[in-house]
Amino acid sequence: MQNIFLDRDGTILENIFYSDTGSYEGPRFKSHIKFIKGALKALKVLQNSSNLFIISNQPNASKKKTSIKCIHKVNNSFKEILEKKKIKINGYYYSYHHPKGVDYISNLNCKQCLGYKRDCICRKPSNFFLKKVLSKKKYQNEKNWFIGDRETDMKCGNSIEAKTILITSKKVNKTKALFLRKNLYDALDIILK
Repeated sequence: MQNIFLDRDGTILENIFYSDTGSYEGPRFKSHIKFIKGALKALKVLQNSSNLFIISNQPNASKKKTSIKCIHKVNNSFKEILEKKKIKINGYYYSYHHPKGVDYISNLNCKQCLGYKRDCICRKPSNFFLKKVLSKKKYQNEKNWFIGDRETDMKCGNSIEAKTILITSKKVNKTKALFLRKNLYDALDIILK
């Protein structure tokens, strides 16, 4: 089976506009979780022929935009929704770090890290979590994909020579993505070939 590494916010979940920052970001509270149209259908299809992994930077607590407790509630609620929909994710990997973050708690995913204020080895575009997955014999194969909505996702995927799909409404590719698609559902035609 092939491995598909997926960014979460902007790829599976809608980014939310927050007036305090004037920008679109991942959901800060579980009540803000909203799936992008077609994302759940795409995941249901992909799980039949692929190992699925969520690889996501989640720095909002580090940047004091919300609490780590709220971030964990979002992550848990996201996982519970997928489980109720009978969608199997083989692993969830979150980096809570940011170089401009605060330094008050450690990341449970990354034992080498001692606080959130850092350019951590687990934060994309680092391929730390990808290598962690691929170090397990059952996931070692030649076909890997990385799907995300940011250049850091493409850099992360390219670093292990994965095929990359950038989720974007633009037609100009300013990244090194192999393919461009409007959403995850529209990417099915490429992945299933």
